[in-house]
Amino acid sequence: MKSFAENLKEQRIERGFTKKEFAEYMGIPFDTYKAYEQGSRTPKIEVILNFAKALNVSVDYLVGMDEEKNHLSPNLMFNSDEEEQLIRKFRLVNPRLQRVVMEILDVAIDFLESDSDQEAYPIPMIEKRYYYGRPSAGAGNGALDLDGIIRIRDSRDARKADFVLQVDGRSMEPEFKDGDFVLVKSQDDIEDGEIGIWCVDGEIYIKEKNGNTLHSLNPEYEDVPLTDFSDIRCYGKVIGKAEI
Repeated sequence: MKSFAENLKEQRIERGFTKKEFAEYMGIPFDTYKAYEQGSRTPKIEVILNFAKALNVSVDYLVGMDEEKNHLSPNLMFNSDEEEQLIRKFRLVNPRLQRVVMEILDVAIDFLESDSDQEAYPIPMIEKRYYYGRPSAGAGNGALDLDGIIRIRDSRDARKADFVLQVDGRSMEPEFKDGDFVLVKSQDDIEDGEIGIWCVDGEIYIKEKNGNTLHSLNPEYEDVPLTDFSDIRCYGKVIGKAEI
């Protein structure tokens, strides 16, 4: 198997270039190019890729990893419109900004090539009390019982919440769907237009407060009326959804 330097020289000669002509064609100083052919200097991967495109051979062939030339597709010989646009924009900015762009690209490439990108980053989680007795978005369920601790994804709302519940039913769609886990901040009452967890005559609901009724967002479901004879308790205000 031939070396990169040998293949580079062979392909240059095959295409009728002198060393000086090919160096000028590639925009590379003559002494630098001569060192590439002599094997005393190794080019960066982007330079090798440019050589492969110019000579219409695969990178694997040029670096001596493949005996077949595997000529490049003509589509790979030219930059895409997006690439040309990026090049034009890059040339418009001053050298200082060009260096900034290159540094950003270097960081991005290092990130992609690092071993750490092969592993999923751990998602920050926090623990909250989880109450059993799913609040009904429907006909209503029984009282709340502490079921234990649940781990949920950390967020600003999650830190504010005192406990988590799971929705049962569709009466609060589209905002809250059946099976959603909701974040609840403990408080004895909420304002009109806010959504809370309620116990009315022994049944648990997730509903929007609206005067003397607990309002269902889904028009297919009836509201829950509140009367002077109702046994009513507010467990807290729903402040968002929990991500499990």
